[in-house]
Amino acid sequence: MRFVLTTRIQNHCFDIIEDIIELIYSKEKKAYFKKINLHLEKLRILMRIAYDKAYLSHEQMERVVIEINTTGKMLGGWEKSDANN
Repeated sequence: MRFVLTTRIQNHCFDIIEDIIELIYSKEKKAYFKKINLHLEKLRILMRIAYDKAYLSHEQMERVVIEINTTGKMLGGWEKSDANN
């Protein structure tokens, strides 16, 4: 289970990176904002499963939550800024 979970988490992280790159160069940005947000939500759930299975310590989970939330806020700010332009 641990290997599968780790692979899924890594894949979502790489998907987020790829989608951000595509977002930068796309004219249809709204779809990419939604796609990245969906990956972040899936990542939150997978990390919660990892924490519940005791694959992450409490401190590690706190750090993950902060980083994912910060990424989501930055994405939201970027989306608002893009909508105003």
